[in-house]
Amino acid sequence: MKFKKLFLTTAIASAIVSAPVFAANAKFAAHVSEAHATAHLLHNGAVATVSGTRVDAPDEVADLLSATLKVANKKDLLIGVSLQSGLYTDTQVKGKNGSSEQALAEAGIKVKVIIDGFDVYPREVIFASRIQELTATLGGVIESCEVAVDPETGQGDIIIAEDCVVSDEAIGLMLNTTSANHFNFVAPDLTSGEHEIVVQVTALSSAEFLNGTYTVDSYPDQGACELDGGVWGTGSTCTFTTTNNAASSWAIVDIGTLTVEEVRATNQEGGIVIDTDVNAP
Repeated sequence: MKFKKLFLTTAIASAIVSAPVFAANAKFAAHVSEAHATAHLLHNGAVATVSGTRVDAPDEVADLLSATLKVANKKDLLIGVSLQSGLYTDTQVKGKNGSSEQALAEAGIKVKVIIDGFDVYPREVIFASRIQELTATLGGVIESCEVAVDPETGQGDIIIAEDCVVSDEAIGLMLNTTSANHFNFVAPDLTSGEHEIVVQVTALSSAEFLNGTYTVDSYPDQGACELDGGVWGTGSTCTFTTTNNAASSWAIVDIGTLTVEEVRATNQEGGIVIDTDVNAP
């Protein structure tokens, strides 16, 4: 009984001594930001209003999260960045008489971590990106028709679906997306002292659309064509441009968390490997 009692006392003493020592060796810092629904941390937008002209909104850059940590010499930092981001892309096209329409919207969020003014590996990460392109050929054109005519009355009924050849309509939507809700950054071999860690976020957005054209044959005359907003061509043709296409995009960041932990990489070869060549194995 005395042995068991002594063993229990020793175990408790060991636990009391070891716990504070472990906590004292751990260094950790964090910054959590909770954005309100009506006050986004970062908001950027672009709206295309002229056909054939790409509109790029100025890059909006913000130091979103930050932390300060005092580290020992030749220590490494493991940095985690988590962000809740949203992208809005809107493309709209309207056409007729077989016109070809196009609208393009792009939005994205780029993130990098900066320590004492220097970028941390992997330097820059795309947390969210979307390219949305809408194309359409609308208002199928009746190319030819074969109509059965009553020989007595000289009249006949046309059923377009049965009697006519109509050009096809086509709608295409292309989406190209990239996402990373969380990413780990690495800062190796820091000098001793206090270091400031900053998460810098950049919002990107652009929009573009192209109005289509269609041609009406056998127009009455040039004056009537130009009066109706068309361009007079050869062979009594009048070409019109559609006007109803639109494109817009936005990039938003809401909630974010930065975590920083001081670590020591293994001394063995391959402890921290930085591949600056994208083709490296």
